[in-house]
Amino acid sequence: MSNHNFKVQVASASSGHGSVYVVDGIESPRLYLKVGITYQFNIDTKGHPFYITIHAMGGTHKMEGDILGKAVEQGILEFTPEDSHVNFELYYQCNYHLKMGYKIIVEPMHQNKIYHLTSIDGLYNILNSGYISSRTDTNASVGLSSQYNHRESGNFIYVSLNSELPGVGRIGIQLVLSFDLLKDRKDYFLNYEWAYGKQNSSLPPSELDVFLKKHNPLYSEIIFTNKIPLDKYLIGINVVQMNPDIVKLIPEENRLQTINIDQIPIKYRHLININIVY
Repeated sequence: MSNHNFKVQVASASSGHGSVYVVDGIESPRLYLKVGITYQFNIDTKGHPFYITIHAMGGTHKMEGDILGKAVEQGILEFTPEDSHVNFELYYQCNYHLKMGYKIIVEPMHQNKIYHLTSIDGLYNILNSGYISSRTDTNASVGLSSQYNHRESGNFIYVSLNSELPGVGRIGIQLVLSFDLLKDRKDYFLNYEWAYGKQNSSLPPSELDVFLKKHNPLYSEIIFTNKIPLDKYLIGINVVQMNPDIVKLIPEENRLQTINIDQIPIKYRHLININIVY
């Protein structure tokens, strides 16, 4: 999970053994943080001092492996990951008790990849044309932004830094594009929050570094005004679909589409990564 503010509490473990940290209502989740972004942990864990450490177990009473110099039971702990943290295995743990927390994954400011979501029909249209185009130029099923209920608007093409895979169904396709696209092109603008087209708060390409430092990957979007050629920038195709054996059991009128490799141009087939959901 990834956001900029976390609420940390304590609860009995679902396993029935001891206590665990609960972060934003989820039992001991893995946290994904980005370099250069300041995260706030709003902590209410009386008797269980929360700290960030390189020690996988915690519970030493000695702040072993601590990287911030403090543990907090009630209050706010701030953490701004640095480049050096990308190479460490970090954890949030309790200084008094073993294994109450879990891993912190620190990612670089960007992963050298950007993403465009589409449908299966949209994928066929895109690959056979050789371009990602706006829904106006192809059909209405082609474009979806990083928000699953948000459609492309007008002549815009929406891409995102959100690497989270989409859900199963009409929007189960994620096109993975090289970050070079943002370096090579100047026909885009940057929104901190998804919106229908350009907003007054949009940033120009010259402000990309500012955008990367402050954006929320789940809600930010990058909006192109001209089509994107695949041959230069497409580096992967992630497909999320149900197990075909399960799909066969669903009445045809309610059945979700599954990808037909025969409709994929041969030159793109090696890029396909199918993720089966059971």
